[in-house]
Amino acid sequence: MNEQEKEIFRLSYLSESKKTKIFTQIIKDLINNNPSAQPSENPQMTVVMGFPGSGKSSYAAKNHQNAIRLGKDDMLAYHPNLFKLNELAPVKLNSKNPDAYDAGQITNADGEKESLVENFAEEAFWVALDFCQNQGYDVVVDGLPSEEMLDIAEEAKEQGYQVDFVVPVVPKRLLEINVASRYEQGQKNFAEAQKGLRKASAEAVPHPYTKMRLAPEDIREAGHVIREAENLGYPLKVINPLSGQRLNDNQPADIALISELSRPLNEKEQEYAQNKLQTLRAQQEKRGASRYDRYVVAAMERD
Repeated sequence: MNEQEKEIFRLSYLSESKKTKIFTQIIKDLINNNPSAQPSENPQMTVVMGFPGSGKSSYAAKNHQNAIRLGKDDMLAYHPNLFKLNELAPVKLNSKNPDAYDAGQITNADGEKESLVENFAEEAFWVALDFCQNQGYDVVVDGLPSEEMLDIAEEAKEQGYQVDFVVPVVPKRLLEINVASRYEQGQKNFAEAQKGLRKASAEAVPHPYTKMRLAPEDIREAGHVIREAENLGYPLKVINPLSGQRLNDNQPADIALISELSRPLNEKEQEYAQNKLQTLRAQQEKRGASRYDRYVVAAMERD
């Protein structure tokens, strides 16, 4: 382990006492930042699951203002050293190299590598979720389609929650553009923080999901999880968050997901995409983006 790797590990690691203080602050923030959320005798949980760039967070914020929204991504912003970690191991578009979120690793009992930062976010998420459920708050949980989402729903149901699922989805091209746009905004925020124009905190670090292409196995997993949710009897709707259209009224939900991902853009969406790409190009020009980042955007324009 060289000196930079040692520093990354040191910054990634948090003591148990430090984590306890952070978890306490998270719970305080959940209460203070959601004044309209109150404990209920008949609590509701909505599981919003979708791919990066599908509009999960926007949907939750717009449609569930009286609930507490929880996602593991949100917990990453509480890691006190994430900004410094991004200086040492910066987040990059489509990169396979370790970055601020996963450069500091340990080996677990099974011999597998685990990220200290991601482990922190995972632990923080469960602490926050347990608090909300024990108090009976309405909750929106957002994340990627996974078996874990089903486990969360089942546990909530056992605690007396009414649970439903929402799956936002847009065509792949829009997913890619949204991921690239979020990455570009993150780069802008980080550069401004380095110049002292905004707070140098984790909130100025680019989002962890920067992969432009969905792997086929991710799509298959999403379809499987959706079918399982329906088989377990949960109300589930697949929606396009841009149009508001419900997509699974006349077809199975997993087919609706795949069909929406794979279809070409309509005229309105093409206009939306072109506007987003123009904004991306302007942002890249202004910050002096790398040749690779420019190539990614140029490739989306050609496709």
